[in-house]
Amino acid sequence: MDVPTGNFQDLPLWRRQVAAMAVGLLEEYHRPLLVPMTLVEAAYLDEIIAAVGGIAVRHFYLDVPRDVLVQRIEGRTMTPDDPGRDADVRAWCGAQIERCRATTDRLPTGTVFLDGRQRVPELTAAVLEHLGRAPSVRR
Repeated sequence: MDVPTGNFQDLPLWRRQVAAMAVGLLEEYHRPLLVPMTLVEAAYLDEIIAAVGGIAVRHFYLDVPRDVLVQRIEGRTMTPDDPGRDADVRAWCGAQIERCRATTDRLPTGTVFLDGRQRVPELTAAVLEHLGRAPSVRR
Protein backbone atom coordinates (compact mmCIF):
# COMPACT_ATOMS: atom_id res chain seq x y z
CA MET A 1 0.00 0.00 0.00
CA ASP A 2 1.32 3.40 -0.89
CA VAL A 3 1.71 5.69 2.11
CA PRO A 4 2.27 9.29 0.95
CA THR A 5 4.38 10.15 4.02
CA GLY A 6 6.40 6.93 3.87
CA ASN A 7 5.37 6.10 7.45
CA PHE A 8 2.78 3.33 7.87
CA GLN A 9 1.90 4.73 11.31
CA ASP A 10 0.23 7.65 9.52
CA LEU A 11 -2.47 5.24 8.33
CA PRO A 12 -5.51 5.43 10.65
CA LEU A 13 -6.29 1.79 9.80
CA TRP A 14 -2.87 0.70 11.11
CA ARG A 15 -3.47 2.45 14.44
CA ARG A 16 -6.94 0.92 14.78
CA GLN A 17 -5.55 -2.55 14.01
CA VAL A 18 -2.78 -2.20 16.61
CA ALA A 19 -5.38 -1.38 19.26
CA ALA A 20 -7.75 -4.15 18.12
CA MET A 21 -4.95 -6.73 18.12
CA ALA A 22 -3.82 -5.67 21.60
CA VAL A 23 -7.34 -5.96 23.00
CA GLY A 24 -7.85 -9.32 21.29
CA LEU A 25 -4.60 -10.78 22.60
CA LEU A 26 -5.35 -9.61 26.14
CA GLU A 27 -8.86 -11.03 26.03
CA GLU A 28 -7.63 -14.34 24.63
CA TYR A 29 -4.55 -14.94 26.79
CA HIS A 30 -5.10 -12.87 29.97
CA ARG A 31 -1.38 -12.02 30.26
CA PRO A 32 0.64 -8.84 30.03
CA LEU A 33 1.24 -7.79 26.44
CA LEU A 34 4.43 -6.07 25.33
CA VAL A 35 4.11 -4.04 22.15
CA PRO A 36 7.57 -3.03 20.94
CA MET A 37 7.28 0.01 18.71
CA THR A 38 8.33 3.59 18.40
CA LEU A 39 5.45 6.05 18.30
CA VAL A 40 6.93 9.48 17.67
CA GLU A 41 3.61 11.22 17.22
CA ALA A 42 2.14 11.73 20.70
CA ALA A 43 -1.35 11.91 19.18
CA TYR A 44 -0.94 8.39 17.77
CA LEU A 45 0.05 7.03 21.17
CA ASP A 46 -2.94 8.80 22.75
CA GLU A 47 -5.22 7.41 20.02
CA ILE A 48 -4.08 3.83 20.52
CA ILE A 49 -4.29 4.06 24.32
CA ALA A 50 -7.80 5.52 24.08
CA ALA A 51 -8.83 2.75 21.68
CA VAL A 52 -7.81 -0.01 24.10
CA GLY A 53 -10.32 1.36 26.59
CA GLY A 54 -9.90 0.62 30.28
CA ILE A 55 -6.85 -1.58 29.85
CA ALA A 56 -3.94 -0.49 32.02
CA VAL A 57 -1.02 0.64 29.86
CA ARG A 58 2.56 0.98 31.07
CA HIS A 59 4.87 2.91 28.81
CA PHE A 60 8.51 1.84 28.55
CA TYR A 61 11.19 3.76 26.69
CA LEU A 62 14.27 1.93 25.50
CA ASP A 63 16.99 4.56 25.70
CA VAL A 64 19.52 3.42 23.10
CA PRO A 65 22.65 5.50 22.41
CA ARG A 66 22.76 6.81 18.84
CA ASP A 67 25.82 4.77 17.85
CA VAL A 68 24.25 1.54 19.11
CA LEU A 69 21.01 2.34 17.28
CA VAL A 70 22.87 2.98 14.02
CA GLN A 71 24.72 -0.32 14.43
CA ARG A 72 21.47 -2.21 15.04
CA ILE A 73 19.74 -0.62 12.05
CA GLU A 74 22.68 -1.40 9.78
CA GLY A 75 22.61 -5.02 10.94
CA ARG A 76 18.95 -5.55 10.08
CA THR A 77 17.67 -7.62 7.19
CA MET A 78 13.97 -7.27 6.47
CA THR A 79 13.73 -8.44 2.87
CA PRO A 80 16.62 -10.84 2.19
CA ASP A 81 15.41 -11.46 -1.36
CA ASP A 82 15.54 -7.72 -2.19
CA PRO A 83 18.81 -6.11 -1.02
CA GLY A 84 17.90 -2.78 -2.64
CA ARG A 85 14.65 -2.58 -0.68
CA ASP A 86 16.53 -3.58 2.44
CA ALA A 87 18.98 -0.72 1.94
CA ASP A 88 16.09 1.72 1.39
CA VAL A 89 14.38 0.61 4.61
CA ARG A 90 17.62 0.91 6.59
CA ALA A 91 18.20 4.39 5.14
CA TRP A 92 14.66 5.44 6.08
CA CYS A 93 15.10 4.09 9.62
CA GLY A 94 18.44 5.85 9.96
CA ALA A 95 16.88 9.12 8.82
CA GLN A 96 14.31 8.84 11.66
CA ILE A 97 16.84 8.55 14.50
CA GLU A 98 17.08 12.22 15.45
CA ARG A 99 13.33 12.80 15.15
CA CYS A 100 12.66 9.82 17.41
CA ARG A 101 15.32 10.71 19.97
CA ALA A 102 13.99 14.29 20.13
CA THR A 103 10.71 13.08 21.63
CA THR A 104 12.29 11.95 24.90
CA ASP A 105 11.19 15.12 26.70
CA ARG A 106 7.56 14.58 25.61
CA LEU A 107 7.11 11.04 26.88
CA PRO A 108 4.02 10.35 29.01
CA THR A 109 4.23 10.82 32.76
CA GLY A 110 5.25 7.58 34.41
CA THR A 111 7.30 6.34 31.46
CA VAL A 112 9.85 3.76 32.60
CA PHE A 113 13.28 4.33 31.06
CA LEU A 114 15.30 1.24 30.19
CA ASP A 115 18.99 1.17 29.34
CA GLY A 116 19.16 0.18 25.68
CA ARG A 117 22.74 -1.00 26.05
CA GLN A 118 21.55 -3.92 28.16
CA ARG A 119 21.07 -7.36 26.67
CA VAL A 120 17.62 -8.83 26.12
CA PRO A 121 17.59 -10.99 29.31
CA GLU A 122 18.40 -7.96 31.50
CA LEU A 123 15.78 -5.83 29.74
CA THR A 124 13.22 -8.59 30.12
CA ALA A 125 13.94 -8.84 33.84
CA ALA A 126 13.63 -5.06 34.24
CA VAL A 127 10.24 -4.97 32.46
CA LEU A 128 8.93 -7.91 34.48
CA GLU A 129 10.13 -6.27 37.68
CA HIS A 130 8.17 -3.11 36.81
CA LEU A 131 5.14 -5.26 36.09
CA GLY A 132 5.50 -6.94 39.47
CA ARG A 133 6.19 -10.33 37.92
CA ALA A 134 9.19 -12.55 38.48
CA PRO A 135 10.98 -13.74 35.35
CA SER A 136 10.26 -17.36 34.53
CA VAL A 137 13.13 -19.74 34.06
CA ARG A 138 13.31 -21.56 30.73
CA ARG A 139 14.75 -25.03 30.66
